Amino acid sequence: MRSPRRRRGVHPAAATAPPCSAMASGAASPRSPPAAKKRAVVVAGDGDDSDVFDRLPDDIVLVVLSRLAANAASPADVASAALTCRRFRELAAHPAVLSRASAAAVAVRWGAWSEAAHRFLRRCAAAGSHHACYFLGM
Repeated sequence: MRSPRRRRGVHPAAATAPPCSAMASGAASPRSPPAAKKRAVVVAGDGDDSDVFDRLPDDIVLVVLSRLAANAASPADVASAALTCRRFRELAAHPAVLSRASAAAVAVRWGAWSEAAHRFLRRCAAAGSHHACYFLGM
């Protein structure tokens, strides 16, 4: 036989919780901890309003983008990263990123073939991507 507190679908703490109207009026539950003080989040910096991302070295961003290009499942993965901001666009066009582009990242279907896709493949091939060289040779 089941105990009356352990009804199906009702948590034991929910059975003893005060109604929502009591919580909305500011009455604290006897089980609730005292209100925690809000702490101000302090970000270490030079005092300027620049983004923390702007202080990352280009080498780290290049490594992240080259890993993205190596593991990309479609050309849209690399293109969407390049469309994020100006810095990403410039670093996504770096030869270190283009040379590591995976076969799926440079695979352009015949229906989607365009001059821009051809230009992208030529840049990847010039950077040293073997997959891009193969697709251009096809």
